[in-house]
Amino acid sequence: MGQDNQPHQIKWFATEIDADPANVEFPAPEFTVDFSSDRIIVNSNGIPSFEFIAKTPNGLAVQAYNWEIPRTPVPAATFTQIPLLGTVAFTITGLPIYGPNEAQHPDPYGDPYVNQILDFCHGHTGGQGDYHFHAAPECLIQHPDGSEEHYNIVGFALDGYPLIAHYKSVLDASGNPVLEADGETQFDGLETSGYEPNPAYKTQVLEGGGTSTYAWDNYEYDVNRPNRTLDEGNGRLLTNKIIIEGLSERAFFNFGYGYFITGEFPYFIAKCRREINIQNRIARPEGPGGERLPRPEGPEGERSNELDEKEKPVTKPKLVGDVNSDNSVNIFDLVMVAGQFGKSGAGLSGDVNGDSSVNIFIW
Repeated sequence: MGQDNQPHQIKWFATEIDADPANVEFPAPEFTVDFSSDRIIVNSNGIPSFEFIAKTPNGLAVQAYNWEIPRTPVPAATFTQIPLLGTVAFTITGLPIYGPNEAQHPDPYGDPYVNQILDFCHGHTGGQGDYHFHAAPECLIQHPDGSEEHYNIVGFALDGYPLIAHYKSVLDASGNPVLEADGETQFDGLETSGYEPNPAYKTQVLEGGGTSTYAWDNYEYDVNRPNRTLDEGNGRLLTNKIIIEGLSERAFFNFGYGYFITGEFPYFIAKCRREINIQNRIARPEGPGGERLPRPEGPEGERSNELDEKEKPVTKPKLVGDVNSDNSVNIFDLVMVAGQFGKSGAGLSGDVNGDSSVNIFIW
């Protein structure tokens, strides 16, 4: 399509991605952005442009990501809860962003940021060698060196809305930027989540160094939380406040709503403004890590039916025991069911009860 029809979002994407010299054993990053009359299309091989440092037993492998998001997202009547596992957004460099929890093992559905299993850029690899972020991708955020506020789009949610970093430098008593050990300037996020940890979790885990498990169960959204700026989705309406070159937030980003990165739970997104098309996340079947599992616990969001036919997920026949709707009964369903009932394991049994089905049992 012609340049005149180029979506305004395109300017935020990286125009060139170079391989990091430390990653010589891996293929170079590949990343493309295209568009149609109503879609933005992103393809990526999932290789980071910064040094890969293993933080899990999983290596780094080439992926075949394909994401399509609406050029003009329209909010649904209600929020939709993000899935428990899997991609909820992607960066402007073509790397996936996950929610604020891990899978069942080793610390069930715990917060990987709190449990310190993320690298210097706040990501790590999953069971298929898929590198992804769970917290602010600091190596992709321009570090400020003054007292002014900064706004940047660092990614897009799968519902099409931007993921914004709003921050400023940390200054010392003399007004000079405070530096990290690596020489980078420290910065503070200027948006505050409405999710408040329960007292026991705050004392024992966040302040006491305990291990995080079942992260979602340990937070509640509190509209009266002190200094809260964000809604239950971890975003807000963009305002007419002038932020740069005489432009307001709304004019600068050309959006009416955005999600914001926070330095605390849920870090990126808690609920979506419109339903995510879960059939359109990745160009291959999901592997260990169970990216298509829904959340069994925590705050529930109404699922909206306000989608056009093009966006609706494909409906497939429901299998007995297929609790994660991936059209098969497999280990991911077992993990899902065990987690729902707070049990430690699950298995399959034959049709021993004569109900013409193979059932899941838990212990």
